[in-house]
Parts: sequence; structure tokens; C-alpha cells
Amino acid sequence: MKKIVMAVLAATLFLGIGIQNASADNSLKQGALSLGVAVAAPVSNSITASISAVPVLQGKYMLANDLGLLAGLGFGAKGGDLDGTDLEMLVGVRKYLKVADVAPFAGAKLMYDSRDDGTTEISYVTVAVEVGAEAFLLKQFSIEGSVGFGYLTGNTKTAGVKKDGSNFGTTSAGVSVNYYF
Repeated sequence: MKKIVMAVLAATLFLGIGIQNASADNSLKQGALSLGVAVAAPVSNSITASISAVPVLQGKYMLANDLGLLAGLGFGAKGGDLDGTDLEMLVGVRKYLKVADVAPFAGAKLMYDSRDDGTTEISYVTVAVEVGAEAFLLKQFSIEGSVGFGYLTGNTKTAGVKKDGSNFGTTSAGVSVNYYF
């Protein structure tokens, strides 16, 4: 999964650099609203070692041309022999360092994740800063990549045995596709 994320990040940057001169406009404007799908793979640690990424439906509202609010929700219900649910919620803020067709950004996120596969329950909270870039392929369509760094705390429960843990460091790496209205 990490190799796929890194390949998509590299492709996004190369595409963004090539397209930068071809397009002259993007949707980083005050009042713009975007809807997208984000997949952030948690960096493996004692809490997140056995979980996979859940796609998150993510919205962004631009308070100013270079400042946006984020909110997201991801949900999955397993069936058959894999009873359980996955839930991910996030809120955040993002500051664009340059409003351009390839727009680097820095921001902060608060995330809650809960995973249950029928045998193991995992829940954790993450507070992280993130850095990345958003590349506009068209005026209203973008691809972005980001890396999060912060504090993660939570617990796992397997066969009735509960373990608590925390991690400080790189928390996630992810990609997103966005459509602006």
C-alpha cells in the first residue's frame, strides 16, 4: 500500500508540474466548496499495525483564497465471515502557501478511527499537522498528496485483552481527488 501511495504522489507532482503552464486558473477561491475522496494509509505502529485504509468522503470550504476548512467521513460495514465496521471522521484546517495550479499547503487535522473485524477492535484519535500539495488538472478538478506528523493515541482489544498505546511521529500518507463547485 505504501508503494502505491508513493507512486500516486510522484505521478501527481509530475502531472502538476507539466500542467502548470497549460492551465491558468484553479478553484482556490473564497467561498468555493469541494467534494472528494481521500485515502490515507496509517503509518504502521503498535496500534494501527493490522488496519487498512478506509476511503473517506471529504469536503472542503474555502474561507479565503488560501485558507480552507476540512471535514470528512468514512464508513464500511463488513459482511459474511468478516463481521464488523470501520469508521473514520476528521476535521481540519488548511493554509495554502501559494495559490497556483500546483498549490503547496500546510494544515492540521483531528481524526477519530474505529475498526472492528469481529476478532480485533481498534480505536484511536490522532492530532496531526500535514504538509502536501494540490495539483489542478482542470479548473475544478484536482489531485493532492499529503503526509501527516503528530500524536496518535488509542487501544486495541483482541480476545478480551485490551492494550493501550500511543505514537508520536509520522501518522499517515495519503492521496485525494477533489471536485470544486
